[in-house]
Amino acid sequence: MYFTGGIRFENTSKSELNAVYGDGSVHSTLNDLFKWDQALYTEKLVGTPTLNRAWTEGKTNDGKGTGYGYGFEVGKFMKTREVSHNGSWLDFQTEILRLPDKKLTVIMLSNFSKFDSDGIAHKIAALYVRDE
Repeated sequence: MYFTGGIRFENTSKSELNAVYGDGSVHSTLNDLFKWDQALYTEKLVGTPTLNRAWTEGKTNDGKGTGYGYGFEVGKFMKTREVSHNGSWLDFQTEILRLPDKKLTVIMLSNFSKFDSDGIAHKIAALYVRDE
């Protein structure tokens, strides 16, 4: 345990059940993900040219699309651009589905391992864009 600037820090073990690594087990809340989503509509966190590259599908050496940008799955949903990311860990399922041109984001957080976060997020998005 140590103190810096009046703040107390404590080392924790790096077991799979309590660690926060960048590639998984990231703990967040709906409110935090909403703030992240809203910041992506500005240049507060990432500049527009960088974000556009992140949302551009990568290509393999033979020119085939990968369906993936920089940390985002990219594609089309009901004729509009879609960027998304999902994850799971133990019994938790997550999905953040963004239709940036529609300014629509669906965030799914579940503590049930068999929850279809991707499928339900797309059903919700379809309700919003169905008349177009």
